[in-house]
Amino acid sequence: MILGGVNVDRIVCDSRQAGADTAFVCLTGSITDGHLYALSAYNAGCRLFICEYEVELPSDAVCLLVSDTRIALAALSAEIYGHPASRLKLVGVTGTKGKTTVAYMLYKALNKAGRKTALIGTNGIFIEDRHIPAINSTPESCELHRRFAEAADCGTEFVVMEVSSQAYKMSRVYGIKYDIGVFTNLYPDHIGGAEHADYDEYRDCKAALFANSIHSILNADDAECIYMADRASGTVSYYSIGNLSKPYKSRFTDNWALTETVYEIRAGNDNSIPGVSFKHRELIYKLKIPGIFNVSNAAAVIAVCDKLGIDRHTVSKSLAETTIKGRFERVDGISDRIFIIDYAHNGISLAGALETLRAYNPKRLICLFGSVGGRTMLRRIEMGEAAGKLADFLIITSDNPDNENPLDIMEDIRRGVGDCPHVCIADRFEAIEFAVKNSMPGDIILFAGKGHETYQLINGVRVPFCEREIIKSGVQKYLTANKIYSN
Repeated sequence: MILGGVNVDRIVCDSRQAGADTAFVCLTGSITDGHLYALSAYNAGCRLFICEYEVELPSDAVCLLVSDTRIALAALSAEIYGHPASRLKLVGVTGTKGKTTVAYMLYKALNKAGRKTALIGTNGIFIEDRHIPAINSTPESCELHRRFAEAADCGTEFVVMEVSSQAYKMSRVYGIKYDIGVFTNLYPDHIGGAEHADYDEYRDCKAALFANSIHSILNADDAECIYMADRASGTVSYYSIGNLSKPYKSRFTDNWALTETVYEIRAGNDNSIPGVSFKHRELIYKLKIPGIFNVSNAAAVIAVCDKLGIDRHTVSKSLAETTIKGRFERVDGISDRIFIIDYAHNGISLAGALETLRAYNPKRLICLFGSVGGRTMLRRIEMGEAAGKLADFLIITSDNPDNENPLDIMEDIRRGVGDCPHVCIADRFEAIEFAVKNSMPGDIILFAGKGHETYQLINGVRVPFCEREIIKSGVQKYLTANKIYSN
C-alpha cells in the first residue's frame, strides 16, 4: 500500500514493532504519548508517521497530521489488511461480568458444531490450533485487523470476541459492524483514574456495541437491558434465567422478539466442586463450572446458537465439556481441601464467587485477594466489604500494583473488611504459600483476582507470575513437611 508516497506493508502503534515498510501511528494515552517515541520508530527504519501534532524528525520522514490518531489507526488498519472483517461473521460480547466465559463457551460450541470459529479475548487469541497471548481483552485496532485477516485467510467463518468498554472509548473497534452483539450485565466498575470518567460514559461505551450490531441479544434480567435495547440499531431478542416481570412484558411490543425462558437449577457434582445443571425447552444442560451467574452465561450462549441455527444437543454436549482457564479453576493438591483460582477482581464478582462457594458448606471459606493499582478506592473498599461479609478468613495481598505502593492498596481494602479475621501479606508469592501451609481439612480457599494471568504488573513491568504453579509448589512443600506422600 502506498501512503503519503511511502510503501507500507504494516501499521503499528508501538515503536518497538516499527521497521522498514511500517507506518507508525502516534497514540495519545492516559499515561504516555506515542509522539514521544516517533524518533525511536524512525531509528528502527520507519519513514511514515501519523500524528495529531508536528514532531521533530529528519527530513526524509513523512508526517501526516490527523485530528484523531486512534480513528486513523483503525481505518488504516482495516484498509491495509483488505477489510478482513467483511469476510467474517463477528459476534461481540460485552458486559461487566461474563464476557470471557460467554465468549469461550460460544467459541467451543460453534467449533463443536463444525462452524470454524476463532476467539479474541482476555484469555488470548485462538485461531485454528494457535494460541496468541493478549494484552487487552480487545486488542488495538492494528492487531485486531491483522488477526481478522489471519482468521479469514485460513477459512474461518466466525470470530467471537470480547468487546470492552475501553475498546469503544479508545476507538479500537471503530468502523466494525457485528452480526450479533451480546449483553451480559452492567455494574459500576472501571470508573475513575485512567478508565471512564463516570458511570454514564462507561454505560454508553458498552451500549455502542448494539448501535453497531445487526442483531442484539440482551440479558433481560439486567436493569440496563432497556437502555441497551433503546440504543440498538438492528433487531433485538432477549434471554433470561427467570420469569420476566409484567413491566418487562408491557415494555416490548410484538416487534421485539422476546423469548421468556425459565431455568431449573439442580445440584450436580464434579470433582468435589459441584457444577450446575438446568432445563431449557425439555433439554437438560450441565455445566462443569458452578454458580447461577454461569447459568446466565450459558443462557446467552444458547440464545446465540439458537439464532444461528445450531443444534441444541450439540450445544448441550459442548457446555458439558467446557472449562475456562482461570474461571473457577480447581488446582489439584491436598485431597481434603479445595483450591480454586478465579478472576474475580471487583466487589460484585468477588461476592458472586464467594456466595457460590459458601453453598458447598466448607469448614472454612478463605479468600486470598488484592486490588489492581491505578483503580479507584471505591473498588478496593467494595472488595473488602464483599470478602469480609462472606469469607471466614482473609489473606489480603497484591494484585498488579503497578506504580502504587501495595501497602497503600491493602490499607484501602482493609477499610471495608469489618470484623472478619485477616492478615496482610504484600508479597503475593508469600501470601499463596501462607494460604496453602495454613489450610486445614474441609477448607475451600479462593485465590481471587489473577485467574488466567501469568504475570504481576509491578512498576510498569510484567513480571512472570503463575498462581497455579505457585499453589502446586506450595502444596508440594506442605506434603513434604507433613510427610504425606502420593502413591
